[in-house]
Amino acid sequence: MRVTLTDGKIYDARWKRSINRKFEGESLTDTFCYISEVMPGVEGRDKYREISSGVTFLGNKDVKAFKKSKGRKLSLARALKDKFSRNERILFWLEYQSSCKN
Repeated sequence: MRVTLTDGKIYDARWKRSINRKFEGESLTDTFCYISEVMPGVEGRDKYREISSGVTFLGNKDVKAFKKSKGRKLSLARALKDKFSRNERILFWLEYQSSCKN
C-alpha cells in the first residue's frame, strides 16, 4: 500500500504473516507491518528505507478468533504510533480503507 503525504514523501506499507509459534499443537499466526520511505532510484527502480515496524502477536485466547484483517489493522496502528503525526496517520488509514478489502 503506497501513501503520499502532503509534503510529497511517499511511503510503502507491507504486511507479512508468520506462522512460527505453536500453542497446544496449533500453529499461531503473527502479523508484521513494515513502513518504508520510497526514494527514487536509478533506471526507475525505487529504493526503500525502513522507517517503522509494528507487530501483532496472536494471543493464546485468540487462537480461534484471530483474523487477518485484525492483525493488519493492529500492526499498522503500532507501526504508525510513534513515527507519524495525527494528520499523517489519517492519510495512511484513508488509503488502507480504500485499498484493502477488510
